[in-house]
Amino acid sequence: MKENKTEEKEEFKTISLKKYVWPDEAKLKAEKAKNKKLKRIMVVVTIVAVLFGWLGGSLLPYGFTSSLRHMIARGTTMSASKKIQEVMDIMENDWFFGSGIDHLDERLTDQALAGITTNDEDKHTEYMSKEEMEAFTQSINRDYVGIGVQYINTDGTSIVEKVYKNTPAEKAGVKPGDIIHTVDGVDKVEEKTITIKVQDTTGPVISFDGETFSETAYKPNVEITLPTPVVTDNSGCECALDVNIEYNSEEVTFDRATMKFTPANTGNYKISYTATDDAGNSTVKEFSITVGDKTGPIINLGDE
Repeated sequence: MKENKTEEKEEFKTISLKKYVWPDEAKLKAEKAKNKKLKRIMVVVTIVAVLFGWLGGSLLPYGFTSSLRHMIARGTTMSASKKIQEVMDIMENDWFFGSGIDHLDERLTDQALAGITTNDEDKHTEYMSKEEMEAFTQSINRDYVGIGVQYINTDGTSIVEKVYKNTPAEKAGVKPGDIIHTVDGVDKVEEKTITIKVQDTTGPVISFDGETFSETAYKPNVEITLPTPVVTDNSGCECALDVNIEYNSEEVTFDRATMKFTPANTGNYKISYTATDDAGNSTVKEFSITVGDKTGPIINLGDE
């Protein structure tokens, strides 16, 4: 009897597995692709810009742009003074509007120096051109006429008071005391009035020769002579002096002519000196003295 053998065949299936991409990983891949694309664009733009600049500089060698390229090329290595000179050369030779400006070099120099001396940290330093300096000098030298004299006007007559050195007036032989009738054929001299306001805001000075008051306590019913101060003022005027004595906030009467008073009570007395000048400025100097009684009463027993 034959045995039936059944042949078993193994079957295989191919299953393709796909890697799971996490959201963060997908976002990172997208950013990398975007950056790669941007880099390519930047490289292309840079190449185009370099080619355009080279062609533009070679085909259009204008004088101003040539000087500008030259200045930029040397700007990183030249000193500050050379930089200024380089810019001055460009403005004087290649500036489009320069040909229509008179004395261009002097104007540019004045503007440059004005810029150098203008700083936020210093409000008092200022550069002046020649014309500005002359105007400033005239403004502080009273009536300064363009011929170089200082004069005074008396009843319509202009009398020379001072002649400045190295001026047309000095070269012409003008002397102090001369009368000005005409200047360059003009018989009317322009007059200028300057009003100066002088204001006194400083009070008088009160001083004493030696010691003012005794350090020991004064006694009641004993006459006290107040020291007379020396009063001075910057104006030189004779100042008014007022002396007051207060006891318990009440004014005490005394002889101001002799500067003497007799305290009747014990306690503190406030003495004030007030000096006032003609401008109304006042200075006050105050002292305090103590009147005490350390003497006991006297007992009189008569003949016993």
